Amino acid sequence: MERKMSILARVWISLCMVACVAAVVFLFIAMLANNGAAASQGGTMLAWLIVSVVNCFLCLAGYIILMCCRKAGFFFVMAVAFAYAMFCFAVKMASPGYLSLAHPAITLLLIRDRWGRWEEAAERKAEVRRRTKKLKSRKTALILAALPWTGFLGIDRFYLGYIGLGILKFLTAGGCLVLYVIDIVKIARGTMLDKYGRPLA
Repeated sequence: MERKMSILARVWISLCMVACVAAVVFLFIAMLANNGAAASQGGTMLAWLIVSVVNCFLCLAGYIILMCCRKAGFFFVMAVAFAYAMFCFAVKMASPGYLSLAHPAITLLLIRDRWGRWEEAAERKAEVRRRTKKLKSRKTALILAALPWTGFLGIDRFYLGYIGLGILKFLTAGGCLVLYVIDIVKIARGTMLDKYGRPLA
């Protein structure tokens, strides 16, 4: 069976993850040690230390996703690294900014040739789920959408597999009633599909 990621890429990503953890520890110690000095410099150093810690945590999360052969992990790391580099250049700390741009570039060189295989594997998994998952009940979805205490909280969307929209409805009380009404109408008319694009049973 062919590997989804080369050994060199796995070693590099593992080193990046270790570096993120080590940087968090080092920066936290530096933050505690230089608290007085940072305050006397107008807070620029303290702000840079805090942003650097957040950057390391976010990069670590992105590399963990990437280790699972998900392209989204790389794009997340790239966006975080670019934002951090712009911040470093703004506060006149160019060296960390260049370093922040270097590690995603090296990562891209090591994983780019495997992206097609990741997409094929994801499509195969989605097709298997599409075939094997039981069809969702239209009646159940309609009841969940129509009841205020479940419709406002997005339980109908969670039931159909739309986690993101379910969270949105939960946080906005049914999208300020707009999503609540739209979902009831779509399910009642039979135009609502589940996560895999299948009609409700």
